[in-house]
Amino acid sequence: MLLVEGLNVTQQSSYPAFILLLIIYIFIMVSNISLIVLITMERTLHQPMYILFCNLSLNDAFGATVIIPRLLSDKFVASTERYITYIECAVQHFALTCLLWPHIQY
Repeated sequence: MLLVEGLNVTQQSSYPAFILLLIIYIFIMVSNISLIVLITMERTLHQPMYILFCNLSLNDAFGATVIIPRLLSDKFVASTERYITYIECAVQHFALTCLLWPHIQY
């Protein structure tokens, strides 16, 4: 078990931070899933460039699903009780290093 820092916000701003993160997560998922559905349904978009876009959207949706729900669930837990198991930590590390890290441009 590892102790997780999480987002350090005040008690008054915990609900707005939760709502903002939830809206961001919903927007990420709706936009990425709709792009994936559009590319798979439209026959003229079955070209290498659009398959790359589909892959990027899939990686973004997977990465957001790994990170953001954990942030949302830890928002209302006391900072001394935010623990993560080794398996959850390994999954988050895999998602960040293998899926999201190569797409970050400097």
